Amino acid sequence: MVGTVAAVLRARADVDASRPRASAAEYRRRLALTARSLLGVGALLNVMLLGSPR
Repeated sequence: MVGTVAAVLRARADVDASRPRASAAEYRRRLALTARSLLGVGALLNVMLLGSPR
């Protein structure tokens, strides 16, 4: 899971040449949301596995 987040964080930005500042800001917002979502899914998976019977 950490490797996936690291790969997403190292991905190249797709910046629109006609509005580079707004495009880069939107990319950073989406990148942060994606990273938090992936880490959240990993945390939920751990909690689900923690509660499973042995």
